[in-house]
Amino acid sequence: MPPRGWYARYAEILAEFGYSRSGDEAAARTLDALATGRRAVVLLRRRLASKDVFAVGAGPSLGAGIAIMKRHPKPVRVVADSAVAELVRNRMRIDVVVSDLDGDAESLCNAARAGAIMVVHAHADNIDRLAAARDFANIVCTTQSRPAGRVHNFGGFTDGDRCVFVASAMHAKSITLLGMDFGSVVGRHSMTPRSNIALKRKKLRRARELLEWIAPRISESTGLYTASGHVDGFKRATPADLVRMSG
Repeated sequence: MPPRGWYARYAEILAEFGYSRSGDEAAARTLDALATGRRAVVLLRRRLASKDVFAVGAGPSLGAGIAIMKRHPKPVRVVADSAVAELVRNRMRIDVVVSDLDGDAESLCNAARAGAIMVVHAHADNIDRLAAARDFANIVCTTQSRPAGRVHNFGGFTDGDRCVFVASAMHAKSITLLGMDFGSVVGRHSMTPRSNIALKRKKLRRARELLEWIAPRISESTGLYTASGHVDGFKRATPADLVRMSG
């Protein structure tokens, strides 16, 4: 189940971006038909519960985030799909991928073959891409609307902020943002066409608002840190914090 109050946030997203609730629900049903059992959710919970987590986005600071991960390899890596290609290029471990399947298809398949749990999201605009989920062994299916069958709603809007919502729903010990800047500059790894930059910035603003909304709801049970952009409710991660996570 999503955090209490999520559906009010979802209604705001529908109104702001002109998305279709019925389209989201149709996509969820399509993804449910592709799902193969419930074991991946159990694996996801085991991988994240009570663990320190790096939530990795594709913002301009991704390079600095990769350097942090190389120095501190122990935390679990939950990676937004647009950041996956760069981690694959650097031959880095990826534990969980959060994706609506608009990232680099070959990199997503490489991550899945290497053992990443694939958290695949269905919405009205990606129904034609959902069949690609058949290529993944361990799939957790998600929606931002009403859950259906084997499709879950953990909350979250973009792949980046969904990394945090997923880790929180699986009871992570701490969540540290890497490569999540939420500024006016869109990271080159996001592969956003120039014609879509304005929409991307709008989505990033909403993603940041959602993280600031969820922060006080989860901060008592989960440590919240950022090593990239400022987000209210997330403490600036210090070198000592990062060392402790790798202890």
